[in-house]
Amino acid sequence: MVVVSDSPYGRADVAMATNFEAVYNALETLLGASLESARASLDDARVTAYLFQDKQQYERFATYADPRAAERSAGMYFSGFGILAFYLEAYSQPYVRHVMLHECTHAFLDQRIRLTRRPVPDWLQEGLAEYVGLSNVTEGEIRIGVFTAKTRHDSFEGLLITRSEASEQLSRARHAVRHKLTLDRILSTDPMRVADKDDLSEYYATCWLFVSWLRDGRDGWATHQFPTLVREIGAGHSDRETLEMVYGISVKEMEPAVIQHIKDFKLVHGWTVSED
Repeated sequence: MVVVSDSPYGRADVAMATNFEAVYNALETLLGASLESARASLDDARVTAYLFQDKQQYERFATYADPRAAERSAGMYFSGFGILAFYLEAYSQPYVRHVMLHECTHAFLDQRIRLTRRPVPDWLQEGLAEYVGLSNVTEGEIRIGVFTAKTRHDSFEGLLITRSEASEQLSRARHAVRHKLTLDRILSTDPMRVADKDDLSEYYATCWLFVSWLRDGRDGWATHQFPTLVREIGAGHSDRETLEMVYGISVKEMEPAVIQHIKDFKLVHGWTVSED
C-alpha cells in the first residue's frame, strides 16, 4: 500500500496502513482459505490511499473523480484502479476509522473476491463493508461481528463516551423495518440513485444487518454458507439465485427472519476505544 497525505499529523499514514492490514487479515480469516488462488493471482495488486486533512480538499478530488459521490461520502474506493480516498476532518476519531475500515473492505472485495468483470452487488459490498467497519476494534485487532453500544475517544473537549456508529445504524435499520424494508428492495437498490440521505443511511444499515443475518443467523453459516456465498458471487454468479441455492430457502422466505433479526439484534454493552 502507498499512502499519500497532506495531513500535518505524522500518524495519519501509519493509522491508514494499520487499518488496511487489519481489514485484509480479518477478511481472509472470515472468508477462509478458499481465497488462496485469488490471492496468488493478485500478488502484484497495489492500493494507493489519498488521505486529505480537510473535507473541502476531499470533495474537490471526489468531484473530479466521481461527481455522483462527491457530497454523499466521507470516503470512496475506485473499483479496478486500487485507489482509496478519505478526509480526516470528521466529527470523531472513531467515525474516521469506521470510514477507513469500510472503504478498505471495498478494496478487498475488488482485489480478492471479484474474479470476473461483473461487480460484486451493492447490497453485499455495502453490507459487508459496514459489518467490518462497525465491528469493535481492540488493540489494533478487529473483533469481527462484535458491535458495541458506545465509543470512547479523546477529543479537544477531553475524553468522550458517545453513542457508537453501530447504535446509530441499528436505529436506522429498525426504522426501515417499521416502514418499508423488503429484501427485494435491498437486493435491487442502486445506492447512487438514492437521493434522500436518510433513505441512503437506512439502506446501508439494513444491508449491514442482512449480512449479519447471513453470517450469524444460524450455527455453521459463518464457516460454510457465508464464505460460499461470497465466493460464488465473486465468481460472477447471480446474487439472488446464489442466495437461494446456498441457504436452501427463497428470498421471500428469508424476509421475516431478517426482519426479526433486526428487531432482536443486541449490541455489546461497552465501548470501542479509539487508539488512532
